[in-house]
Amino acid sequence: MAHRTVSIFSDDETGPLLADAAQRVGVEPHLFFVKPPSKPLRHPWHQADPYLPPEQLGKVIQEAMGTPLGIVSCIEQLSVNLARTAEWLEISPGPVTACEILRSKSRMKSVWETAGVRTPSSALIQRTSELQSARLDYPVIVKPTHGAASAGVRIVGNEQELVKQIRQIFRFNATTLGNEAVEQPGALIEEYIDGEEYSVDTIWYKGQPLMDGIMSKGNPQGPTFPDRLYFTDPSLDEEIEQQLLALSHAAVSAAGVYSGASHTEIRMRKQEGYVLEAALRPGAGGCFYELFERATGLPFSEAFILASLGAHSPDDIRYLKELSSRSAKHKTRMYWYNMGYKGYGIINSIHGIEKVLSNPYVSKLAIRKNTGDYLSPESDSFAYFGWITGQLPEPDPALDYHEWLSRLETSIEIGYKTS
Repeated sequence: MAHRTVSIFSDDETGPLLADAAQRVGVEPHLFFVKPPSKPLRHPWHQADPYLPPEQLGKVIQEAMGTPLGIVSCIEQLSVNLARTAEWLEISPGPVTACEILRSKSRMKSVWETAGVRTPSSALIQRTSELQSARLDYPVIVKPTHGAASAGVRIVGNEQELVKQIRQIFRFNATTLGNEAVEQPGALIEEYIDGEEYSVDTIWYKGQPLMDGIMSKGNPQGPTFPDRLYFTDPSLDEEIEQQLLALSHAAVSAAGVYSGASHTEIRMRKQEGYVLEAALRPGAGGCFYELFERATGLPFSEAFILASLGAHSPDDIRYLKELSSRSAKHKTRMYWYNMGYKGYGIINSIHGIEKVLSNPYVSKLAIRKNTGDYLSPESDSFAYFGWITGQLPEPDPALDYHEWLSRLETSIEIGYKTS
């Protein structure tokens, strides 16, 4: 078999996990980072600007490792440029258009409405003057058309709050989205769906869903909606599970996805699901795969690598077909918890890490910021400060998972520079 390589664009937390998975299936991984990793790595790594024009980025990749079999990423903001780069390298496993559709919340909603996929009604706003003709039933959700990690998403109850949030989103679009060179960004005003929320992660191979993992989120109330608690739930109702899978598959298929990963967010209202949004990347930047593997025993990361590369060999194809025939039913309650924080500014100190790690229900604590880094206000940030993963205690009527984890996160104390 010819020497096989893959380019992995991720951070130094999840990137090495995907690199390990690539090695297990006989593919040599090369990691690409914006800045040098914060810890020693055993895999080859390179520094590159992922926002370079596709031809330039493709040449950087070729100079570093030759032409890979494929490119994978866990970062939503990179999806379109990396797909265009893969196309330039003539290694893309699927249409760039699908990435473009699922990077724009307004475009994906339009595609879903045309395809008959149930999604909250919405209106695209690109100038505040367009609000004069909008007929709204408050409360409504307002979000950036090209956000990620729920940055800039807020529930508003009146016109004054709406105008204020839209202006904030326009500032967000003019600054944070600069690297992506997004065409015609705006704000999306969306019908508010009050109910339980879930996410569905799917690995796709040649246009077909290969395996799925479902996370429960509870019923986030706002006013902002930063990613917080996701957990696998063995007691999830079978009818709800099947509806979540059918809706998610329909939404991602409508965008024309071929191979790779998708992450879909869905809310239930009176037993009916509504697709909120979807993205072409693994959930939580790839962290969910490790949890799905522990909850189901299935190798999600390995399947993601092979499916993204197109599974060229007969052995790869047999392996993926065998995986698709196995049940992905969750057997344990694994969780991912994005730690909230207060304040913003340049970090001067971080304390309490040892206390969190001493908890028996904490398997891993990943702090993504260091002293000297700037930490943005949480509701407006693409980047996570840090997260906790592990296995939840057994269900107890007296135990609220959100409250328990919220208390745990207060053990982390962040100090900011005052001048």
